[in-house]
Amino acid sequence: MRPFFFFVFLCIFACSDRQRTNPFDSKAFMDHEMASLLGCVAGDGFVDLVWNLDEYDDIQGFNLLRRKQLEDEWKILNEVILLPTTVSYRDEDVENRETYEYGLVILIENEEEKLFGKTRLATPGPEIVWLADQGSGFIWKISPDGRSGNFARGQFSEINDIAINEIDGSCWFVDGLVGSINRIDVEGRVQSFELDLGEIVDIEIDGEENIGWIADVTRQRVYSFNLQSKDSLE
Repeated sequence: MRPFFFFVFLCIFACSDRQRTNPFDSKAFMDHEMASLLGCVAGDGFVDLVWNLDEYDDIQGFNLLRRKQLEDEWKILNEVILLPTTVSYRDEDVENRETYEYGLVILIENEEEKLFGKTRLATPGPEIVWLADQGSGFIWKISPDGRSGNFARGQFSEINDIAINEIDGSCWFVDGLVGSINRIDVEGRVQSFELDLGEIVDIEIDGEENIGWIADVTRQRVYSFNLQSKDSLE
């Protein structure tokens, strides 16, 4: 029995570091065949790619692959090998409403180049998409293709209604419980304006004219306000 225990002892100390450093190790902490570490977020005329493999210390760099959906030939996006510290890349050489498939290749010394994890799809486009989840109280900024969420903001007490400013892409919504009008810009910044409103309120936004309309259904009143003037809301 002693040789067996000795072997186990050696394996724990000799193999544990290898598990942490090489993502292609069959005994690594993460199964790279099942992993989807490459994130793709489509935008208007671009696709943002993100990943993070900081836990591995023997990666020499990355290559990003792209092809149009249903095509066979892959193209390497980056002109030079991306540094191991790189965690994001914006692909602007795309056409709106075309679907692209992306893959992440990691480079390790004395290893063959391998595609890491599953490939991802993205379809850039000009669509502005926001989603209100009344149950959780979160409002999501969604990519044009609906495949991923850019970010979420919340938790808001009672989301009555939302409206989109098609000029700057911002989302306006009403929180009926606290009686506030709120604006979230495309970067995720939130502005709130507390108003004397009823529990049921509708909102409409005219970005071209810089005018917002609020219909207080509970109290049967209608207001207009200037989108560029905070004073007009207060």
